Amino acid sequence: MAKKKRNLKFNPRVPSTISSYVDHDRCINCGKPLSENMDERQFVLAKTRHFPVCGNSCAHAVEVYIERDGRYKTFLYAGFFLAALAILIVSFFNDHSVAIRVFLAVAGAFLVIFPYPISSFETFQSVPIRSVTIITRIIGLVIMGVALALHLYM
Repeated sequence: MAKKKRNLKFNPRVPSTISSYVDHDRCINCGKPLSENMDERQFVLAKTRHFPVCGNSCAHAVEVYIERDGRYKTFLYAGFFLAALAILIVSFFNDHSVAIRVFLAVAGAFLVIFPYPISSFETFQSVPIRSVTIITRIIGLVIMGVALALHLYM
């Protein structure tokens, strides 16, 4: 005899007990201190939560960052994957190849062009978006410099 299926009731509209407004004392974009009064603060929606910003220019910059992060992060990962795969394939045939240095420079260039690393918006409270973008581009330039140095001295 077949068992009866129980009809479970599921209510997807359970009210959230956690506020979607994140209370931090610094702007998520530039890191400037914000006013103590929560009513005077501006917030930007990032995915499912609202994060504080210091003004309209930072709000616009965060919205642009979120849009570009969603659009271009896949290109960054694809570029890294293809460069790593190319380095792996070339290293099987010739370990002192110019192609390895070229693909290393390409990986660095992808960081300079697409500065969207894996980082959550909670991370941006300790290191703001502007700083993360600058650090990512510097790392990309360092990788490109290492590839150039290897090319010149090998």
